[in-house]
Amino acid sequence: MRVTLTKAEYKMCDHVATARVRNNRKQGRPNMQVDKSKTNYAITLHGVCGEQAFCKRYNLYWDVSTEVGDQDDPDCQFTIPAKADCRDRDGNTVDVKTTAWRKDGNTNLLVETRKQSHGIKRYALVIGPLDGTDDRGFDVVGVVCRDKVFRQANEFNNEKGNAYRVMKEQVNGR
Repeated sequence: MRVTLTKAEYKMCDHVATARVRNNRKQGRPNMQVDKSKTNYAITLHGVCGEQAFCKRYNLYWDVSTEVGDQDDPDCQFTIPAKADCRDRDGNTVDVKTTAWRKDGNTNLLVETRKQSHGIKRYALVIGPLDGTDDRGFDVVGVVCRDKVFRQANEFNNEKGNAYRVMKEQVNGR
């Protein structure tokens, strides 16, 4: 399903992405970006917009925290573990993975091998606009359970490193 972010939502995403990048560097967290052709900020903004689009699509609480540990705020009625982007209606943790439309059709769900130990229950695939466009529309493809992601048949290695790949057609819309 296509979800278009409003200008205000996009500005909020810009603010969250800027703060996350700044705080990660300030806290000495390593830059884990795989794609070196884009800036860390551009990749983070694209991912944050994907998180916002997914949560908007399913009317879920979106974790806009910008520093590690923000999720543990005792005054907040929602608790989202640090590695998750949100919880679905059943309480499962969700990590939203955002990719851009590509001419070669490689718009599949990619989950880095290191994320296998994070305990996330579901992974969501969101496909965003190509770089350099003013399009704020994102296609929320759906979600897949972790046991369908971390299978030997899904192991994938390309020039960017080891990952698990779930073909877009295998990601279930909800």
